[in-house]
Amino acid sequence: MYWSHPRYYLKASEFKFEIPGEGTVTMRNGRSVIVDGTSISIEVTWTGLSLMTQGGKEKRFFGYLNENGTNWWMREARVYNTDEQWIRFYDPNTPLMSGKLNECFQRNELVLSSTDPPGSKITFKNVALAAFLPWQGYGVCVCSS
Repeated sequence: MYWSHPRYYLKASEFKFEIPGEGTVTMRNGRSVIVDGTSISIEVTWTGLSLMTQGGKEKRFFGYLNENGTNWWMREARVYNTDEQWIRFYDPNTPLMSGKLNECFQRNELVLSSTDPPGSKITFKNVALAAFLPWQGYGVCVCSS
């Protein structure tokens, strides 16, 4: 998975989210993928290819970013459940992920958890994220992974 926008770069060998009672959602075999965002958001929308595996419904991952001139952080993430309603991943006291401006956030595995409903999680494997960088164009990033 590789998502790039003038304000961010996000790459991972695997991306999935799980909501209890709904199974696991990935982008594997997804169609109509749209990578977008604003100055403070990562917005990815796609449609599950199979009615059997993802209901043929629209899927979404949105991440909301802030920065203070030195550091950046993701304060909230959201995904669509099978009813196309938002499941929020948010902790008012701790960022979901963070880093210094002009440096790349990298982890072998990153798991974001939600208590609404309990047990919901988003998993990224071999993830690299750079945010609020001065871009030369799409796909240019200082991340090495």
